[in-house]
Amino acid sequence: MNGIDKKFKITPNVAPGEADANAIKKQYNILIDALLQEHGKSLSYESVLDELLIFFLAGFDTTAVAVQFAFYYLAKNPLVQEKAMRELQNIFSDAGSTEVNSDTLQRMQYVEMIVRETLRMQPPITFIFKEAGVDTPLPSSDLVLPAGAMVILSPSSLYMDPKVYPDPHVFDPERFSPENSAKRHPYAFMPFGGGMRTCIGRKFAIMTLKTIISKVIWNYSIEPDETYEPQFVWGLSTVTSNGMRIKLTKRSTC
Repeated sequence: MNGIDKKFKITPNVAPGEADANAIKKQYNILIDALLQEHGKSLSYESVLDELLIFFLAGFDTTAVAVQFAFYYLAKNPLVQEKAMRELQNIFSDAGSTEVNSDTLQRMQYVEMIVRETLRMQPPITFIFKEAGVDTPLPSSDLVLPAGAMVILSPSSLYMDPKVYPDPHVFDPERFSPENSAKRHPYAFMPFGGGMRTCIGRKFAIMTLKTIISKVIWNYSIEPDETYEPQFVWGLSTVTSNGMRIKLTKRSTC
């Protein structure tokens, strides 16, 4: 690491006219503010590496996990796959091209419903950890969550609650149609967390998943391997100990 400064200085650089915007922004404790409060005016080399590692794991590992489970559920649900294929045919026909771009991605509503249902069935992050900043009364009880208490949230428990998602073990993208989503509490689905600390890469992750899934569906028929059954391993991420096996058959019309 010769020649590399192991202290990364962050110096405010406010252009004329930005004062008001910055004053509004400073009302909120955004990520970089929290890091600077924790480490002072500079970040050590090791701290930067730690943050980059978190970004890498959160941005790539979780997406890879979601992709493999999406293909697994599509293989098990050919009718869902056919409906997605019809949507893609309509989109590409109107566009006059099979190029996947920002415009065609925006129109892939059913493909996005598949993504969201996959994240419900198998959330890539099995637990969310939060620390209470202040004493917080819990609704509908006399209990108070004390400041400093660590709260562990289990998205899987929420997503498998039949009161929130009827027949929760059934893969059904229609749960995430605009009409059905509007009936649920906003925090009934939080694959990227929620509030001010929500994942900064959530939109990029959804676009990446839609791109990969649409490309594969358009070019291949996804079929199950009847001899395969996933062996789940639960940790920070939900993975399988025996990989993921599906069959891909090239579509003759593509």
